[in-house]
Amino acid sequence: MTGTERRAVGALAAIFFLRMLGLFMVLPVLALYAEKMPGATPLLIGLSLGIYGLAQAGCQLPLGAASDRLGRKRVIIWGLGLFALGSATAALSHHIVGIILGRALQGLGAVSSPAMALAADLTRDSQRTKAMAIIGASIGVAFACAFVTGPLLDSLVGLSGVFWAAMVISIVAGILLITVVPNPSNEHFNPAYQPIGAEVRQVLMDRPLLPLNVGVFFLHCILAAVFVAIPVLLARETGVPADRHTHIYLPVLAVAFAALLPMMRLAHHDRLTMVVFRGAIVLIGLGLAAMPSLAQGELTMMGAMTLFFAGFCYLEASLPALISRLASPHQRGSALGIFATSQFAGAFAGGLLGGALAQWLGYHGICYAGAAMALIWLVVTLGMAPVARHQPA
Repeated sequence: MTGTERRAVGALAAIFFLRMLGLFMVLPVLALYAEKMPGATPLLIGLSLGIYGLAQAGCQLPLGAASDRLGRKRVIIWGLGLFALGSATAALSHHIVGIILGRALQGLGAVSSPAMALAADLTRDSQRTKAMAIIGASIGVAFACAFVTGPLLDSLVGLSGVFWAAMVISIVAGILLITVVPNPSNEHFNPAYQPIGAEVRQVLMDRPLLPLNVGVFFLHCILAAVFVAIPVLLARETGVPADRHTHIYLPVLAVAFAALLPMMRLAHHDRLTMVVFRGAIVLIGLGLAAMPSLAQGELTMMGAMTLFFAGFCYLEASLPALISRLASPHQRGSALGIFATSQFAGAFAGGLLGGALAQWLGYHGICYAGAAMALIWLVVTLGMAPVARHQPA
């Protein structure tokens, strides 16, 4: 990479890290608080966890297209501002409806597809896969840090403090975008561009891209659903109080990330890419299937969680890189918009599903349903073609 590319990718990875940190760190604490709020039911708790995904899913493609016409940075700043407003709304709320409204406003700040398109604008084709992999890894690191900082902030300043921290983080990300990220010298958008339905349909049905879009839907559906259950299982069955959840997540995620590097090295070999990809899905399914029976022991629960997080972290880092590798340059904005839409639609569906299952089948039922979704996803991947490193970005 050139110096400009390193600066751009490093700054955008930091922005993604901050943005996803603010979004993720509420996951391990919200379910425990929300069940005590006025008007709360398991279904509404699931909705509060997943509603941001519905807003994100509805806005990713329009904002990606808007960035093609108006410029990437302008749209990203608008999205970060909406996220900050939603965080403040949730921080000031003491009713489940207010939390749902704040999370929805957070979701309206859908900047993933414009930010990834900006990264594509600022890197050469030969470096783009590397850039997307770095950004994908930053999201995985944000996920890990969120599950440590969320419970820690909760123990110090409560749920409202977690939301206030998310607002500050969003503001810092905006400052970083304005002051550090270079302006593209060769932008791929023009003011006259209008998104065409036929092009969107073409990208949606693109055979190499379709399994990846389905996959990211499953990944975030499973994540949102199981985090209706995991904090409650830790508190009620494992016997770990909320202020000690950080002590569970920290070693679990440390081991999961230690496994990430050898998995990525193996996946670097073309003939092993899909083997490692499918193996990560199997880890998610095994971890979830084991959680209900292992939840009463702290160490055994940590073992099941480690399997889940090892699979999740690898897939979260690898999916954006695969999309950037397979999407054609003239359709990259649309492809990334559809990918992000699928990701957040999965989060909404998972939150709603997790809340419904908690209400009807209990928290163990959520884990078994997540394992079943992983099995379905594994079957879907059997139709995926091998992905070679030399394919154009």
